[in-house]
Amino acid sequence: MSHHSYRDGTHYPKEKCPIYAAFKDEKVRRESEEVFWKKDGSSFPVEYISKPIIYGGKSEFMRTSLIAYLNLLTGLGRKIVKSRV
Repeated sequence: MSHHSYRDGTHYPKEKCPIYAAFKDEKVRRESEEVFWKKDGSSFPVEYISKPIIYGGKSEFMRTSLIAYLNLLTGLGRKIVKSRV
């Protein structure tokens, strides 16, 4: 699963990505009109929350984001995914 393109398939610049923004400004992001992409190239609408977590304080570069999302097609199963920057 990834977050690389808009619903119409056009590239999603990293600088405009709310998940990436959470890493940069250390603020929680909540989105309800986004899509995530599967390895097979298909997408599904999601609602998600991205919460930045910084280990060791601002002087270190180990950052993690917890992303909880809900598949809006099925309405089932929240998952938590860790990403590192």
